[in-house]
Amino acid sequence: MKPLLPVLLLALLSCSTSPSLTIEQQTIEAYVKASANDPSSYEAVRWGKAAAYTRRDSAATAAAVLSARYSATANSPDIEGRAKLIKEAIRLENITDTTRIGTQLTHAYRGKNKVGALVLDSAHFVVYKPGKVVRL
Repeated sequence: MKPLLPVLLLALLSCSTSPSLTIEQQTIEAYVKASANDPSSYEAVRWGKAAAYTRRDSAATAAAVLSARYSATANSPDIEGRAKLIKEAIRLENITDTTRIGTQLTHAYRGKNKVGALVLDSAHFVVYKPGKVVRL
C-alpha cells in the first residue's frame, strides 16, 4: 500500500489545474478584451510579477510624459509653455510619497488585429484600488 501512495499523489498533482487568476489579472483581462478588435481571440501568454504602484511611481510616469512633450516642442516658439512643462516635470520628479495606490503588472497576450492577423502584444498595466485599469 505504501508504494502506491506516492504514485497516487503524483497522479493527483499532475491533474490539478493551473492557479486561478488574481483579481488584478482578471481586471486586466477584462480591460484587454473590452478594447480588443476580436475579444474571442484573446489568449493570455504571460503575466509579470505584481508590484506595488505608489504615488511616487505615478508622478514619475507623469513626469516622463511631460518631459517627452517638452522634447517634442523643441522648435516651438512658445517658450513660456515649454518652461511650464519642464517646471511641472521637475516638481513631479521630486515627489517622494510611497503610499500604495494600486498594483502594476506586465501582461503578454495574443489577439487578432483589425485585419484578422493573430499578433503578440504586451503592456504594463496599473490596476487602481477601485478596479480602474490604465495601460502605461
